[in-house]
Amino acid sequence: KHQLSMRVYNSYAAGGIWKPVSLLASSLDISGSAPGEEPASGPATGPSVGRLVCTVTETLGYLGAQGGWATANAIHTIDVDGTNHRRLRQLKGYLWSPAVSPDGRRIAFIHYANGRGQIYVMNGDGTGAINLSSNHFCDRSPVWSPDGSKLAFVSERDGDWEIFVMNADGSGQRQLTHNPGWDGSPVWSPDGKRIAFETKRGGDMDIYVMSANGLGQRPVIQRPGGEREPAWSPNGRRLACVGAPRNGNDILVADLDSGEVRQMMRMSWISCLRWSPDGQRLAGVFRGPPERDGAGVFVIDPDTSPGELSYGSDERVLAMAEPIRPYSSGVRGRSPEPTWYSAGGASPRWVVKTFGGLCWSPDGSRLAFSSDMADDGYFHVYVVARDGEKPVRLEDTASAWLQEVSWSSQ
Repeated sequence: KHQLSMRVYNSYAAGGIWKPVSLLASSLDISGSAPGEEPASGPATGPSVGRLVCTVTETLGYLGAQGGWATANAIHTIDVDGTNHRRLRQLKGYLWSPAVSPDGRRIAFIHYANGRGQIYVMNGDGTGAINLSSNHFCDRSPVWSPDGSKLAFVSERDGDWEIFVMNADGSGQRQLTHNPGWDGSPVWSPDGKRIAFETKRGGDMDIYVMSANGLGQRPVIQRPGGEREPAWSPNGRRLACVGAPRNGNDILVADLDSGEVRQMMRMSWISCLRWSPDGQRLAGVFRGPPERDGAGVFVIDPDTSPGELSYGSDERVLAMAEPIRPYSSGVRGRSPEPTWYSAGGASPRWVVKTFGGLCWSPDGSRLAFSSDMADDGYFHVYVVARDGEKPVRLEDTASAWLQEVSWSSQ
């Protein structure tokens, strides 16, 4: 186990300038790799629990052997123990947002080509792909209802990005929102009766909830600066999201019964909030300011009060990568001070590693994610235990772009 002191930042009273307030009173318990340590690779430890569906960049020949090569996404599957890696689908264009149906038998995805995205569904083995959109507009972000009978998605077919819903076979397509500005990121409640989503109808981004038929649209989290990425708790009683005030990002958790909204944590940047299947943990990815903190995957207790969270041991960093920086002065390995050299006077700014594609295993024991934390600079798919051990890189998942990952029990 390694120890890490993570900085906590607040808005400085005069002018809203970033100011380091304090280090945590107790060091965080780190269960990932030590700074500068190469993550383990090979089979993931523990029993195999299903498989992973992910995007992987590949080269495509648009003009055959004579040339015209380009890089695009394909959809692959791989067992969690690193075996049975296979490509399900590769097309001329881009394949995005693979989403596994609740029963694990179907995969919805986006095929983006000729300036528009279309929603497809295929069998879990890659066969039987069908274009559900079948239009001349751009559709994106398919999300399965909990019973697998419907898909919510986003489309600009009326000239504005709005939320739609359709049956799993593509029939019954219906528009749910009708507002100027962005409406997107639909997420079904666990009982399938409501949909949470982002909207800009109030001037900045807010989190709203509506019935699955589009009625009763109301704000749930509405603060200055905007909110994004709504995430339902497994019992459907709470919504988490990323708040974006003037300085940094917050984790906000709303109690839908009382209307109370609590701020859980603040960092420079937070994304990919995911509730564990038992609702006892909230995972996400973070990135600190360049020249100060790294990036990685964290897990917190959503029931801990803000004071306890800021100074307790419930913040667990499961994976972390320090920024790559030029060593213009001082001794390599020490905490650096910003200089004209590292700030862009004679070289690029520091390279902060990227994490994303976060998802829980169906049993809640592990998480999968994508990152370029390895020394080769490629993005790979990793698996890490919820309660510790090193993240394990799955071989043959190298990709030029950040990958989207879904976990299937089948």
